[in-house]
Amino acid sequence: RGRGPPEIKGMCSLKVDISGRPPAKWNVDDLRDIFSKYGEVGDVFIPRTKFSERQCGFAFVRFHSEREGLEAMRRMNGFKLEGGSALTVTRAQYGRGE
Repeated sequence: RGRGPPEIKGMCSLKVDISGRPPAKWNVDDLRDIFSKYGEVGDVFIPRTKFSERQCGFAFVRFHSEREGLEAMRRMNGFKLEGGSALTVTRAQYGRGE
């Protein structure tokens, strides 16, 4: 490991919440694939719960372009993943360490 977080300054950050329990497709690679239809994804981050390695029911998807990020937010809000879990996509209010 030893890698720090990627440089995200200037990226358009989206917060992606999922209704219910995260399905098997709730991982960095699948989220990157789903969102990259709308532009170049710079980073995907899924936090883990504090005392276990279980993933939280939300993620951050960051786009290099503001325009692409806003288009992804518009198109992906309400999107249903395999298993029927719906996504709520909003503009992230705070970045890491801000």
